[in-house]
Amino acid sequence: MSTIINDIYYISSTGKKVDLMKWPYKLQTGDFFDYEWDYEAVTNTTGGRIYGFRKAIAKKSMTLSIGARDWASYADAINHLHGVTEADVLTLSPGRLYAGRSYLTGYVMASSKTEWEQGYTALDNDLTFVTEYPFWCTESTYMLYVNRFPEDVEDYPFLDYPYDYPHDYYVHQAIMPLRNDHYAATDFEMTFYGPCSHPYIYIDGNMYLVNAVANDNERIVINSKERTVVLVNSKGARINIFSKRGKEYDIFRKIPKGDNRVQWGGLFDVVVTLFKERSEPEW
Repeated sequence: MSTIINDIYYISSTGKKVDLMKWPYKLQTGDFFDYEWDYEAVTNTTGGRIYGFRKAIAKKSMTLSIGARDWASYADAINHLHGVTEADVLTLSPGRLYAGRSYLTGYVMASSKTEWEQGYTALDNDLTFVTEYPFWCTESTYMLYVNRFPEDVEDYPFLDYPYDYPHDYYVHQAIMPLRNDHYAATDFEMTFYGPCSHPYIYIDGNMYLVNAVANDNERIVINSKERTVVLVNSKGARINIFSKRGKEYDIFRKIPKGDNRVQWGGLFDVVVTLFKERSEPEW
């Protein structure tokens, strides 16, 4: 059996979890492994020509059984699921539906309950999940450190390069590979940790540069998917510094697939997270 089938859960925007595969919940079936592209085409006398594909807002359905040994536990399970999912709807803050390491962002927008009977502590709940962006995302994180290990290595599971390259990334001045094992170029989030001034990194010959300063306990974050550049200060406030981006470079350029040469000065810590997107989750 697929490991995905044993590991499906919902995480709310505030971090609350509903495990859809463990008592008192049991996911029976759903169509969230299915997908369909819309195509854009022109017609002509010979039939037509497709010139593009796109995806619109999509709905996914699932049937979830809820059961318990007593009425109080049964009611708590129903109320917990409702409270966690509807809070995201009311605050317009999407949660994440996980299947293994992949997640789909969206909302539980509908619930239809069947198979419930007086005196029985079980029912089936047909849920509808709606997503603005119907792509499953799997993240891979790469960390580059300045001449040191982090204080707690357990907090940094990707410190050792996950593809058996002979590098631990804690050197000063480095040229090394960054492997994108996806079948396409990927969006990313890149974080420069302070103290740093005008931080940059080269990946596959492209410079990612921000003409700004981050002090101790601050960081500069580039997000190619959202096309944002922000400074996160020591109090956690996010300050828009889009105008400070290296305008002469394409700092939102996706990370190409395959092995990419990385050149980094080694004067500050850098974390690069790749967003590998698929129409269905990884099995």
